[in-house]
Amino acid sequence: MPSILQEFKNGNKCPHCNHTDWCYSVGDLTVCNRGAEPAPSWFATSKSDKAGVPYYAPVLNKAPRPIGRQEFIYTDNSNNPLIKVVIVRKSEFSKDVYQEYWNGIGWAPAKSMSSEMKRALQQQVSWYRYNDLLQAVVEGKPIFIVEGEGVADALWDLGLAATTTIGGAGKYRSYGNYKEDLSGADIVLCPDRDEPGVKHMEEISKDFPGAKWLYAPPSEFYWSKLPKSGGLDIKDWINDGASVSEIMAAIGNKLEAETFSPAGKLPVKPVNDVTSNTERLRLELLDLVQETDSVARILKRSQICSRYKITKTELEALIQETQYKLQPRRLKAYTFDELLELESESLDWLIPELLPRGELVVLGGAPKCGKTLMAIDAAFAIATGEDVFLGLKCGRGKVLVISNDETVRSTKAKLVRRGFRLGDGENLMVVSEWKINQLYELEKTMEEFKPDLVIVDSLKSISTNSEISENSAEFANIIYNFKTVLNRFKCAGILIHHTNKNKEAMGVAKLRGSSSIVAATWGAWILDQIPKQSPDGGKGLVIEPNDPARLLSVFARDIEGQLLKLEFNGENNSYGRTDMELIREQDKLRDRILAVLRLNKQGLSGREIIELMGMTKEEGRPVYNELNRMEARRLISTISSNRDRRVTLYTITTDGEVVIEQQDSPPTQNDENAPKNLETPKEQEFQDSHQEEKNSHQESQEPQEINETSDFSLLEVEMDGDVTGFIGCHVEVRKIDGAVKLEGELTGYDSLNGSVTIKTTEGAIHTAHVRETFVI
Repeated sequence: MPSILQEFKNGNKCPHCNHTDWCYSVGDLTVCNRGAEPAPSWFATSKSDKAGVPYYAPVLNKAPRPIGRQEFIYTDNSNNPLIKVVIVRKSEFSKDVYQEYWNGIGWAPAKSMSSEMKRALQQQVSWYRYNDLLQAVVEGKPIFIVEGEGVADALWDLGLAATTTIGGAGKYRSYGNYKEDLSGADIVLCPDRDEPGVKHMEEISKDFPGAKWLYAPPSEFYWSKLPKSGGLDIKDWINDGASVSEIMAAIGNKLEAETFSPAGKLPVKPVNDVTSNTERLRLELLDLVQETDSVARILKRSQICSRYKITKTELEALIQETQYKLQPRRLKAYTFDELLELESESLDWLIPELLPRGELVVLGGAPKCGKTLMAIDAAFAIATGEDVFLGLKCGRGKVLVISNDETVRSTKAKLVRRGFRLGDGENLMVVSEWKINQLYELEKTMEEFKPDLVIVDSLKSISTNSEISENSAEFANIIYNFKTVLNRFKCAGILIHHTNKNKEAMGVAKLRGSSSIVAATWGAWILDQIPKQSPDGGKGLVIEPNDPARLLSVFARDIEGQLLKLEFNGENNSYGRTDMELIREQDKLRDRILAVLRLNKQGLSGREIIELMGMTKEEGRPVYNELNRMEARRLISTISSNRDRRVTLYTITTDGEVVIEQQDSPPTQNDENAPKNLETPKEQEFQDSHQEEKNSHQESQEPQEINETSDFSLLEVEMDGDVTGFIGCHVEVRKIDGAVKLEGELTGYDSLNGSVTIKTTEGAIHTAHVRETFVI
């Protein structure tokens, strides 16, 4: 059973009041905050939550066993058959058990054997499947001692060596000398979860005092309330989905004896002792959630699990509850004026205009269209910095690739083909066979590696163990949980997903599953192969497998959509842009906008920019998209108009300052109060003017030709040249009013984000934007 705190919601109702919300469950226990009586087959425990509401627990019964006949043979330590145990189940909940003895010729009923003969054979009996155990001991494997041959076989089916003794609980001393046959073995005792089961293993532990214990199925509550009989066993846990890793992780030391006192006879501990133990756990949880050192945190987790006999899953639930209680409860409410005072943050791009840091995109497409190759292409640009991605210069960083859709060798081949070589491991890591329910393991890996990008291939493969269908809106919770981990490290993510088979679907509706999947992300990249006319002259369209042409549709939350024409390069498994004409048009439009704004430093609205560029309203639509891109790249800024405070004006920075619009600034061309002699600049005039400024900047880019008596903004240099030529120069960082914030030596330049680093005379390192930085 799950051991995390879960609220009854989204159609999942409380079993007691039959309503959603308010009520919740923690592992086996539930809390009904409406005060309903326990539902049938449930009972009220003596425990309660912080609010004093009692926990309700289900009355557990063993799962029904299959009807039929089973036979299990016991041998001596030379593998000679001695006794056969026969179990006949005539119903799912009842069984007949009897023994047959080997008489040298065949199996004989017990009643046909004399007492002396039976006793002689019983004294020679060894452990169940003893011959298999010997090989496991030689290989150094742990030996699980359980109750029941079927339980032992269930562990063998998982690859775990297991055995039992003939006769069941209470009969350990009635047969042969078991101690000698497993002397020196690594023993793990697995009691049934009832009083006879625990007593049986305690008797065995006298022969193996160094044995470890495995209390399965794990549950602090039920192991402290043992029934007289019929308790669950490790096979029930396996049937519920327990994995080998979970079984191995649950092995520990023996619990305190008083934990297993029969119900009703449990010794009453002093209240102050119980309270101190509870408070001690709370204090350790507080210390754990505030621990920043990863090694110390792992050790503390292990110590808490061992000290308080709780599972890792139960500890995760306690950690989440503690973190939730530590969060501030007050809502963050702002008036709009206060909201305007908040410092706005531009997107910090990992891949310009495609993927910001800390955000997640879905990369969707049909099978074999090249989704994984595109993600690896992005990984190469980011991890090595030796190439661009789709013509864009990416930020440098580390990349973690989670590859579940193919073997590690296939992933390796793709990485090598793209250009990764020995020595690139510092910025590249590959993880395989990861599932979404292993977020803690992913966090530990990210804590150590600190990636800037995580690529997951694919959403389907990491969620195969999820009980929620991807067609359900609740499936988005998987995405949100994954995003929480990414956000903690301000790490971007590319989540590879498949498109559906609906040929009429458009846009993000082409992605398979619920629309909540893409809604939970920052955006979507949809990669399509381009259909062509059938070569045989048919009316249908076909996809040519060897056609390198692709279309990439980009849908994002904070920027306008894009449609990129690409071509796959089989030489190095990279993608390149084929729509260079579009890129040139965008560059040309950006230059024209900058030229207009340089001539109108008081600021212009988008409509005014379009009019001054001689465009019609329809022709000017791309201008707004380009203005948004330019603002995101910090090439321009926005201010409120003094003529109409509802209007936003675009400005460029001059001398490092955002120019505030003057009251007497010239109005737009169609303003009735505009001076009659104001002429509308023509497109060619702007291009000529821009070219003159461009030439002027190019002439002044070389540091040795700068007039030392004048200062200038690095923004001017960045627009038409390379700031790196000024590294080593003395610079000042100024506020809008001209006041100097700091000064020092220019030591670095980030062209992606338009930022520079300055080292002061005291040796401190500061980061500033080019718009506020001046060479003096």
